[in-house]
Amino acid sequence: FSATDLLLIFVSLELVSIASFILAGYERRNPKSNEGSLKYFIFGAFSSAVMAYGISLFYGATGATPLVAARPQGAMALMGLLFILVGFGFKAAIAPMHFWVPDAYEGAPTPVTAYLSVAPKLAAMGALARLLTTLVPAGSVDLTLLLSLLCGLTMTWGNLVALFQRNIKRLLA
Repeated sequence: FSATDLLLIFVSLELVSIASFILAGYERRNPKSNEGSLKYFIFGAFSSAVMAYGISLFYGATGATPLVAARPQGAMALMGLLFILVGFGFKAAIAPMHFWVPDAYEGAPTPVTAYLSVAPKLAAMGALARLLTTLVPAGSVDLTLLLSLLCGLTMTWGNLVALFQRNIKRLLA
């Protein structure tokens, strides 16, 4: 939450993710645990690559990775922010980047599922709040509308898909 540099935010989110990948596959003899952990790892690696590419685009456009020194202007900075937001979307399991969640939750032990449902999302949302409040001037973009749309999409899609679930962990995911 307190990181003010894009690279530190990226590294801290990756440390949380690596621990989560390992915890999701904690039951090595359970095939569902292995499958959930592998899906989580593959989607996590993809989203980390997208986020790293977004940070590199943002750095190329602004010439700085500290959030207080960077003033995003132009199409390249906007594209970088978009890729960074996609990476945050995976970390926080925001629709449509949430397809790994049911498999990872189902395969993980129940205490790990409880941890995965809170800690990585809290870290991602805190870092996203830091990023958006620092980079986006207060009156230029209505962040409440953007976040409300993402939350509404995530809840609507999640509830519609949950109607067909028979496993309680998949239902909660």
